[in-house]
Amino acid sequence: MNGAAWLATDQGNFAEADALLERSIARARVVHDTVGEGWALFYRGRSRLMSGDFVGGSSDVSRAMELQTAGGDEAGVAAALWFSGLPPLSRGEVELACERFERCTQLSDALGLPAVGARALQLIGVCRLEMGDLRGARAALARGVPAIVDLGDRFAIPAGLSALAGLAAKGGRPRAALMLAGAAAEYERVNHTYRPQAMRDFLDQWLTPVRTAVGAAAAKILDEGRRLPLDEAVALGLDDQPEDRWRAGRARRLTRRESEVAALVARGLTNREIAGQLYVSVRTVEVHVDHILSKLGFRTRTQLAAWAHEEGLVAKNT
Repeated sequence: MNGAAWLATDQGNFAEADALLERSIARARVVHDTVGEGWALFYRGRSRLMSGDFVGGSSDVSRAMELQTAGGDEAGVAAALWFSGLPPLSRGEVELACERFERCTQLSDALGLPAVGARALQLIGVCRLEMGDLRGARAALARGVPAIVDLGDRFAIPAGLSALAGLAAKGGRPRAALMLAGAAAEYERVNHTYRPQAMRDFLDQWLTPVRTAVGAAAAKILDEGRRLPLDEAVALGLDDQPEDRWRAGRARRLTRRESEVAALVARGLTNREIAGQLYVSVRTVEVHVDHILSKLGFRTRTQLAAWAHEEGLVAKNT
């Protein structure tokens, strides 16, 4: 029942999760299983926190931690510490939240709990963003997000991408922020998961000035981000290159053929597909792409694609 409730929570089915966990808690109490009761309360607290019920969720998590501590369940304490940071984070008490996430990370490292520790690192990144400590946020996310991806933690990956979007937004990289937000939404859609409401609220807050700055192109860049492979999205999020080089006016530096190649890259074609469309060799296309990236100061095709869309090259060469 705990496992079924966990999955229901991940999919946003909070009423179903709550019903399952009521039964689980009752059964644990009948057999006087305090550790089992602690885990069931922890699961219910998690579900309630994710649904936005911070009063009920906080109460469950606090009681779970008491039972797990009394029962010597250190792994349970580590997990409860992670969730105990969510209520103060949602209230804007980011220093307290950060302290709890850091304690969670330390205990998880000591116990060999990489998944719990990596999730805590992602939220340390969120706290640091809210505290204006971009360097600290980057350091935490650089450890936490790749670890979450390596673990295949499908629930936590969209949260990590959202945090990276916040890092990009606050770091003066609006296009990267929008692309990462698109990547997070698409990953969540495909994998049938649900980010906590607090994370959604933070992302909306981070993106508000970004949408204003980018204007009408925002929706197009978000859609571009939906097509980002996960590894490219993480690389984009951890890239600290400034975006001023993406602004209008750079198209004049490309030759007609380079503009054609850039437009085809932005449409998602591979080098072989571009070669077939332009009736040239694959090697010629590779040379063109390398020259374009060097000329514009980009390091990835993703950056080139976003820039080409913004410059209108795709429409011009369709």
